[in-house]
Amino acid sequence: LVSEDGLENNEFALLAIAEYKRFFFLLADRDHLASDIYLPSAIVDMVWQRHMLDTETYFKDCERREDLRDRKDV
Repeated sequence: LVSEDGLENNEFALLAIAEYKRFFFLLADRDHLASDIYLPSAIVDMVWQRHMLDTETYFKDCERREDLRDRKDV
């Protein structure tokens, strides 16, 4: 993120990743109405794009997020 996407430094990149993780798992929260729309900030979207480029990890993380969603419904 720092070298390829121009983020200021590693500390800022870690903050961006932490914010993305909050956004990513917020999408698993079924307490929100289906009509709610969540738009990531530009920085969160950048991290999300990087995450999706690593498709194997991205799909595993999506499965884990769905598992969390399913467990919450029990």
